[in-house]
Amino acid sequence: MLADVRKGRVAVAYYVDIFSPATYATFGATDRTISGFRPRQRAAAGRVEPGDRLVCYLTGLSRWVGLLEVQSAPFESKEPIFAAENDPFVVRLRVRPLAWLAPNKAIPIHAPEVWSRLSFTRGASEADALWTGQVRASLNRMADEDGQLLEALILEQQRSLRPYPLSERDERRLRLMSVRRADGDVAVTVPEAEPEEGGEPEATASDGAASAPVRESIRIQALLATIGTTMGFKIWIPAGDRARVLETTPELAPELLTRLPMNYDETTLQTIQNIDLLWI
Repeated sequence: MLADVRKGRVAVAYYVDIFSPATYATFGATDRTISGFRPRQRAAAGRVEPGDRLVCYLTGLSRWVGLLEVQSAPFESKEPIFAAENDPFVVRLRVRPLAWLAPNKAIPIHAPEVWSRLSFTRGASEADALWTGQVRASLNRMADEDGQLLEALILEQQRSLRPYPLSERDERRLRLMSVRRADGDVAVTVPEAEPEEGGEPEATASDGAASAPVRESIRIQALLATIGTTMGFKIWIPAGDRARVLETTPELAPELLTRLPMNYDETTLQTIQNIDLLWI
């Protein structure tokens, strides 16, 4: 590639653009000409230039779903695009969509033609969490070879539309539920009890050599629950996590609620019950 003499870099740089199932659906419903980021990513956005590529990655499914060409310098706007009000994605880039794939056509990162060739997965174990560092935050700069590989694969997939069937787990993660509130309907993604593959390192509980591994998320739930009880709150933890949290912090038992003191319809309650932790 030609060198950019001004900045000493290749002419095209590649950056990861991370989408959750909810933001994937929201962005896909627009004309896909503006990609938005949170204020904390202002500095990272400032390094992106017109002509650079955003390689779009869908968390939860661990799939590459699109390719966007940057058309402008970053700018800020509170005009609601990605939320009806209080849009959190106020740092924005104008983009041109080069490819945008349906979930069942998106390319899994674990596909052999991807996993064995990306610099951060090649030779890595799928169970190892280290590879996820590249895809944990939007606007992480990619190695040029990785960006070029993914650009070629995504553009070819846009032409061929090879199917990559979704598992039941994938379908659950994609399913959006609408929660009715006084100020309107809100689309939410119901959290899963199990962690994303490779996404969470495990720590060992400190109660003896025979202890079972404890997920990092369980330790964080226990810590936040302890803070909440110290402040005088009752605590809600989803049924699937409750026993594991109590194994690490049994003194929380008297403060844990077994039912939510809320008067909502069944769909709304079902959604709230899956939130990782509530102080009430």
